[in-house]
Amino acid sequence: MSIEFLLNTAIILLIGFICSSIANRLRLPHSLPLIIGGMLLNLIHFKGIPLIQMPTEILFGFATIALCIAAFDASSRFRIKHLTQDIKITLKLTAFTAGLNIIFLTPTIQALFFSDGFTSLNIWLGSLVLAVMMSEVSLDNVSISFQKVKNRAVCILENESIINTPILLILAFIILDLSKAGSTILVASSYIMTHIALSICSALLVGIIFFRFMRGTYSEIYSPFALIVGVLLSYVLAVMTGGNGFIAASLVGLFFGRVYIEKKTQLQEFSSVFAVFLEMFVYLLLGLTISMRVDLSFMLFSLIIYVAILFIRFIAVQLSLGGIYTLQEKLFMTVNTPKGISIAALALFLSFFSSDMVVIVDLSVMLILFSTIAHSFLMWSKEEIK
Repeated sequence: MSIEFLLNTAIILLIGFICSSIANRLRLPHSLPLIIGGMLLNLIHFKGIPLIQMPTEILFGFATIALCIAAFDASSRFRIKHLTQDIKITLKLTAFTAGLNIIFLTPTIQALFFSDGFTSLNIWLGSLVLAVMMSEVSLDNVSISFQKVKNRAVCILENESIINTPILLILAFIILDLSKAGSTILVASSYIMTHIALSICSALLVGIIFFRFMRGTYSEIYSPFALIVGVLLSYVLAVMTGGNGFIAASLVGLFFGRVYIEKKTQLQEFSSVFAVFLEMFVYLLLGLTISMRVDLSFMLFSLIIYVAILFIRFIAVQLSLGGIYTLQEKLFMTVNTPKGISIAALALFLSFFSSDMVVIVDLSVMLILFSTIAHSFLMWSKEEIK
């Protein structure tokens, strides 16, 4: 291991600590200063080369691990019985938001950013994944930011964030699998069903072995370690058998959330702490690895896409809630849709998925920043929300 790699890692950790401290001091979501910090760090050059240079293999490996852990962490929190409001409203809001984004946002992205002519299948799939990603609501950002404000609008957002993140992640993974499927509907459907079946089998096998072992025994040292190993092993087993590793990791999280395990709360706290550590790296590396376009047209088109997302979200809220909620509550649920570590990890993974995804990743970062800024303003003014 070279001294340059260790130095780069130390610099990233230092910048991450500084950005996280600034976020805590200013009461901001950590994603905002971390991504900006990574982008600024990417601008620093020494002797004509970037100051921070990480091997592509290491970045790809880290992005894969981060996405596996993020998928597991989001799925493990999926609890229908913990929902505090009518589940039908939450499911309708998730379905309308994702469905309308897929129908209207995908062609809008294509029209604004890829209007030069024919675009590859990967770009269309990337636009589709981005539309799905923008339907997500981060549980961590909502529950932490509004933990002292418990009104029915906040409760709906918390319920939505519990349900939609694991569902949307699995949907995004299935969409990405289409890039390797056949050209006909029958072949593609068979390919996807086979992938899903192999992923379920891998998750079940790992879940039965590891969770049976952990069911009656708990070790402060080895149980958390076994949990992480189990998640990564489910990914490797699914990939080796021809399945989707990320779907397998998500399903392991679902199984973990439903079975009895000794001191499960402590294990979930460990996975959450581990996810926070990954959060620092993911957001910084996302800022480091993107090829950010600073021209005015890209910024303008990104802003148009964000406004379109808000408009679609308001329609989804209106269709889901009808006349039950006030206009102020509907606007609050429209604007307050911060994106979490799961979406950031997926965007980082997309940067290595295909060279065609450069614009999609850049746009993802801009939309994450826009949604985080809007969420920050709402967080600062939360005392005025009744």
